[in-house]
Amino acid sequence: MSSKYPYDVDEASSDEEDTGTVGINLAALAPGNPFLQDILHRLVVKFQRSQTPLVFEEVEVCFNPMSSTTRECALHKKDGSGPCLKKYGRLDRSIYHIQSHLGIKPYECTGCPNPPCTAKFSSLNQRETHKNDAENYVRRRTLLVTEPPTAVNLERILDLAL
Repeated sequence: MSSKYPYDVDEASSDEEDTGTVGINLAALAPGNPFLQDILHRLVVKFQRSQTPLVFEEVEVCFNPMSSTTRECALHKKDGSGPCLKKYGRLDRSIYHIQSHLGIKPYECTGCPNPPCTAKFSSLNQRETHKNDAENYVRRRTLLVTEPPTAVNLERILDLAL
């Protein structure tokens, strides 16, 4: 069956449970636009199957081009209070934005010193920040336990806290 979309997303079979839109009101994100609602549904189902981040070719239909480098989000806010209208010049930021509308967080915590950590993130940068924060927290606790605060090491402990 050929797809009417510029990307390849498998059709969800009728006997599969539709868990792709749990907690997401696609009608509120694209009111009066069943075509866009269908695309959003397919993106969520695709993510649930593959657990991979979206790519711009999949989400570009969610934007109104403003210029050759700037695009504006055509989706509505999750609460249905009106159009989002956020503007983006970078492709990666546009993808993260659409993933946030759909509740997609493809990056799981890895290497965190606080296992079992089940945190998920919408960007690699968020995941790295989480990992670094957790590592710094462990370092601070270790210093405080092994070396009681003194005038000599207090400055080093405070440097790690920042």
